[in-house]
Amino acid sequence: MKLVDSMKNFKKNISEQFAEFSVQKPNEAKSKKHIYADYVELICLFSNDFVSQSDVIDRMQDSGDEFNVPTPKDGSIGLVDAQEHDSAEKFINIVFEYIEERKIIYRNAYPFETESEKGIKLKDKSSLTEQQKLYVYLLIASSLKSFKKLKAEITSEFETLSEFVLKSYLPSQARILNFANNDLYNGNTKEKIKQLANDINLEYNNEEVEQISDYNSKEEGLDIVAWIPFEDNNPNTIIILGQCACGKDWFGKQNETFRYENYLKYYRQPFTHSVFMPYDLNNTKGRFGYSKDLTTNHIFFERRRILNLTSNNIFDNLKYSKQIIEKCLEY
Repeated sequence: MKLVDSMKNFKKNISEQFAEFSVQKPNEAKSKKHIYADYVELICLFSNDFVSQSDVIDRMQDSGDEFNVPTPKDGSIGLVDAQEHDSAEKFINIVFEYIEERKIIYRNAYPFETESEKGIKLKDKSSLTEQQKLYVYLLIASSLKSFKKLKAEITSEFETLSEFVLKSYLPSQARILNFANNDLYNGNTKEKIKQLANDINLEYNNEEVEQISDYNSKEEGLDIVAWIPFEDNNPNTIIILGQCACGKDWFGKQNETFRYENYLKYYRQPFTHSVFMPYDLNNTKGRFGYSKDLTTNHIFFERRRILNLTSNNIFDNLKYSKQIIEKCLEY
């Protein structure tokens, strides 16, 4: 019955989402060119032809973007218009250069084609590979502002995807658990943490755990957990605590799994923390771009790593997302 109700709600949400769909312009700083590259790609997803730089400039200006050009003291509106046009062209040119980098980085997984004179266009929809459709899904998951009605389904299945990514990354004996959504642990958050500690063979800090409300059933910032057990069952092992972050404020979520430093007592080997995100971090020279946002000691699984670590038939486990992608391609 629960599955039937879930599917019924999903059908209602997807119908409402695409009844009056529009791509929402980002409000982030222009320095975050990866977000504006996503914006351009999302426009292409819903276009039947090439999207040029001038198309994007027009769209952004129609949405009220003034590209931060100050008004001269003498009030010369013509000068403002000219400066704004130059500023817009310079910025969009940077974004399109970044898109060209993506084309090289993602190779066959990139679902768009580019031409210098025409701009960017989605490849033939009927021939998109599963990897290319997964890129589309990660693009959608990075653009929740445009998919508000489907946020719950998109973020829930991103956790499922993250679980499979970690499974692909770790050795076969590793145990991976979607702590945020599983049928193994029952009760409130306190009881689930105690059951998790028992499975990993760790002691838990009862004084800290008991401070969690009896009415709390959420995961307290822990989405994915993995550990690599030894045959001796000694808890001195690699334990990974993961947080999934689809929102633009992902950098603020980096600290959430650190709560478990208080709840669980590691044995000799400290916990390894990780963040899973659908965003592209411009990993072009062996280093992540935007490193000022990477404020903690984490293993990051971003767009490129997720694509590289995902096996075939992943959409067998992302049934809602598969339908969302198909709806986008049909729209």
